[in-house]
Amino acid sequence: GEYLYFGDDDSVLLPGSLERLITTLHDYGALIVGACAPYITRLSKDKDFSSIFEEILGEIEQSERLQKTKINKRLIDPVSLEARFDIRTKEPVEVPFVQASFLVSRELAEKIGFDEHYFGNCYREETDFLIRAHNTGAKIIYEPRAIQANLPRSIAIGGAHDGSSNFLIRKLSYFKSALGNNWYFLTKNKEALQKAFGLNISPLHRQAVFAMIIMRVIVSYPLRKVIGHEL
Repeated sequence: GEYLYFGDDDSVLLPGSLERLITTLHDYGALIVGACAPYITRLSKDKDFSSIFEEILGEIEQSERLQKTKINKRLIDPVSLEARFDIRTKEPVEVPFVQASFLVSRELAEKIGFDEHYFGNCYREETDFLIRAHNTGAKIIYEPRAIQANLPRSIAIGGAHDGSSNFLIRKLSYFKSALGNNWYFLTKNKEALQKAFGLNISPLHRQAVFAMIIMRVIVSYPLRKVIGHEL
């Protein structure tokens, strides 16, 4: 085919989203278009797909009402590179990279290729591909009307959430891989990131900020368990 779609194994692409991505790709002259990727906190296991889609849309609408004051917040933090692609902007937005749920022209995908040096959870593997594509001049668009919903942990057991061991042990292993992969990504793409964000920030600075974010998550784990927060 002319296009390739990349998505996570613990998420679901809502009906009509693929068509929306293709339309936006043509309308904006883009080579890559990413979908909105909200995280669903709770979902019934015993419903058919039609009911599940309705439940997902209902939670997304509720989330939008709660986050309406954050709509104009930057989608990507230029220092930590944390992204908020769960926010539904009023219209498509050009960005340096998108979530790991995107449509790309086959020709570009074959030209850029994926770096096989990422290990473990392969954190930043897709971002690496996208930043390198952006660095060649490829236009990347975030399309908030296309939705690939990330399923709650009670249902999603693939990838980094295989449920094979204690949550904290799995998370520590995940973060170890994430730190290693993030450092590789930052040092490899230093110039491309400077070009994308117009900021001369060292890889060490970015990595330190990223490490602090991870530490906050680890420290907050006992509290999340106490209040019953589902991760």
